[in-house]
Parts: sequence; structure tokens; C-alpha cells
Amino acid sequence: MEVKQEVFTEKRVKRTAVDMSKLKADGLMVAAAYMQGLQAAVRLCEQQQQVVGQ
Repeated sequence: MEVKQEVFTEKRVKRTAVDMSKLKADGLMVAAAYMQGLQAAVRLCEQQQQVVGQ
């Protein structure tokens, strides 16, 4: 019984680690998309300022 419990716990820990790495990857993708959106917004603002400046 003890050994089974240990194996089960180990599997659960591994699964949790995999879930965490997936979450981390998702978070990085979201962060990258957010940064791209920010850069695009900054570019738009710069273009508008140039038009207004002329």
C-alpha cells in the first residue's frame, strides 16, 4: 500500500509540473502578444504625431 501511494504521488507531481510548464508557455504567449499589441499602438501614436506635426 505504501509503495502504491508513493508512485501515485510521484505521477501527480509530474503531471502538475507538466501543467505548470504549459501554463508558463501560455503566459509567455499572452505576454508576447500583449507586447506586440503595445508596440503596434506605440507605432500608431508615433505616426499620428508625425501627421499632426507637419
